[in-house]
Amino acid sequence: MSAVFEYFAADDDATAAAALELPSLCALGTLEAKGIEPAVQLGTLEALLTGRSYDEVTGDARQAKLVAATPECEAVVVTLSDGLTRALAAGEPELFEKIAEQWAQTDEFDGHSDTEALAVFLEDFCALARQALQCRRRLYCRCVV
Repeated sequence: MSAVFEYFAADDDATAAAALELPSLCALGTLEAKGIEPAVQLGTLEALLTGRSYDEVTGDARQAKLVAATPECEAVVVTLSDGLTRALAAGEPELFEKIAEQWAQTDEFDGHSDTEALAVFLEDFCALARQALQCRRRLYCRCVV
């Protein structure tokens, strides 16, 4: 069984932690992404979007920081960095096509990624990031195994 990653916006870490117990995140404007995890793959994405090194990105205190977990860790909620949120919100569709091509070629996807599907994901992720910033919220990911 593979993990399901659900990206969503919340007011703060405590509110995001409460999402761990919700049966559905639909009310939070969730973006579901199978196979796109928040630590390494989104760290690489942030590096591509911002021009920062991967080490700089992963050095951010909010990059994939654990907010909540079930006792057996079958579900967790982690933060996404504010830098990623801002970079996504500032992005344009033409940029996402180019970034999707570069991102698909990274080791994290092991050559098994559809560039068009990644570009669509980036457009949807951009919309979620813009909505989060407009509402003064931050982005999070709930992973359920």
